[in-house]
Amino acid sequence: MKKADPFLVLFILSLLALFSAFLIPWPLPAILLSSTCVAAAVLLLYRNLGALSDLPDDHPKLGTLRIVTVFNLTLLLLCTVLAVLLATGAVRLTENGEKYLAAAVVSIILLFLGNLAPKLPRTRHTGLRLPWTVRDDDAWICAHRVVGYMSVPLFCFYAAGVLATGDVATMSGLVMLLWIGVPGALSYRVYRNKFPRKRFPRK
Repeated sequence: MKKADPFLVLFILSLLALFSAFLIPWPLPAILLSSTCVAAAVLLLYRNLGALSDLPDDHPKLGTLRIVTVFNLTLLLLCTVLAVLLATGAVRLTENGEKYLAAAVVSIILLFLGNLAPKLPRTRHTGLRLPWTVRDDDAWICAHRVVGYMSVPLFCFYAAGVLATGDVATMSGLVMLLWIGVPGALSYRVYRNKFPRKRFPRK
């Protein structure tokens, strides 16, 4: 029996997660079904990292991919459990409690993924996946080194901004924009210096 294409299964699970989140009108079933689809996709990704990344099983950077995948799955499961508890009324948080919990999650993502970003191999499923970073090693390395260099300064800026303003949503959006935009712009410059006339293929 022919084995299912992991890319196709990941695509189907992603679509199911989106449909569940936006089309099911009841919060609890929507949370559970969409989170189950995403968790299944992450588990599938973990089991097929070598094949999906074109890396041998003994490649040293494959371990970093596994750590990031486990982190993503753990964070997803914890957020799902919390969302279910909040939806059922089993746990109640004040408005400030919800804001600072969200700030804590953003801070963990900044510090943990920022530390591992420079060690990630070039893949199409994990990391800062931009049209130029997934096509060139130098652009990929530049982007992920900058992500790593920026993580601690951005965390300090984020923590100070949240404490000073209390506006978690605005600070989170600003920090994520900087965390993605600056490495993206610098890596694009690296790519264009290397391939000044090369165009991205149309899909």
